[in-house]
Amino acid sequence: MIGGLHHVGITVSDLDRSLAFYRDLLGLHIEARAVDVPAEDVTGIPGARCSIADLDLPDGRLLELIQYTAGGGERLAQRTSDPGACHVAISVDDIDATCERLERAGVTLRSQPVTLTDSGPRWDGSRVVYTVDPDGVTVELVQLPSADG
Repeated sequence: MIGGLHHVGITVSDLDRSLAFYRDLLGLHIEARAVDVPAEDVTGIPGARCSIADLDLPDGRLLELIQYTAGGGERLAQRTSDPGACHVAISVDDIDATCERLERAGVTLRSQPVTLTDSGPRWDGSRVVYTVDPDGVTVELVQLPSADG
């Protein structure tokens, strides 16, 4: 039986650079960090070693950033619309302030925040924007509508 989403993992080219984005700009906190750990048994990649940072999300789930220190592959050139492409969506309290902070830091926004309509009861009224992390991974920022309307 499926118990729910446990975590999302993203392979990064430079863990410190990615932490500057996810921790310093988006405000996620490091729960655990491991340096140059053997990963061949889990990944099936001969000689694989990884440095990992687990970041806490407010709902109790984790965002796992993984840098291969041995056995790494090539950077993917994917567009959000390419089959197999994924994105991670992170809730924010103030999407405008978050976007301003990201833009001041030189982060690319794919658009300005838009308000969703005709998207169903879960999403209507939410404000969203797509941005990219340092490796080009699409990160959707979501500001849910306030409970008071």
